[in-house]
Amino acid sequence: MTQPSEARRAIVVQGPGTAKVVTVSTPNLSPTNVLVKTACVGLNPSDAKMVQAGMPQGSMAGLDFAGIVISKGANVSSDIRPGDRVCGVAFGYNNNDEATGAFAEYVVAEEHLLFRIPDRISFQEAATFPCGLLTGGMVLHNTMKLKTAPTDGDRHVLIYGGSTASGLFMIQLLKQ
Repeated sequence: MTQPSEARRAIVVQGPGTAKVVTVSTPNLSPTNVLVKTACVGLNPSDAKMVQAGMPQGSMAGLDFAGIVISKGANVSSDIRPGDRVCGVAFGYNNNDEATGAFAEYVVAEEHLLFRIPDRISFQEAATFPCGLLTGGMVLHNTMKLKTAPTDGDRHVLIYGGSTASGLFMIQLLKQ
């Protein structure tokens, strides 16, 4: 694996309606994070809205990404390894952590927000999954309090807006 230099290019919010590619430092990896070399990013309506609002200024843009694991912190408990193809969510637009965002050459990610990408799925396809999948899962588990284990008997659920990204993922999660 090629280790990143001390600097990386990233898209950073400059103010309302303005984002710019700038050179920023590559952060030191914490013991619980994973460093991913970005192959593709996903664009969401929230990305455009956050940049348009200009908030927070100076923060790195981007949420969804896909790429290859370069390294992982010493306390990463999952079996994700350097060389793995992954997609995930980075908490861009974060004024508490301006070094985190998906729109960068290298992304610092939390291990529990990463998914391995099967070989049959391209980076371009995988970069569209994370926000929709996580949103769908949070709605079903946190809001609707659905159990993760299957239940006996038929249960019916109506997904209003089932043709949206989150809706499609909720349908697939419920089928499982």
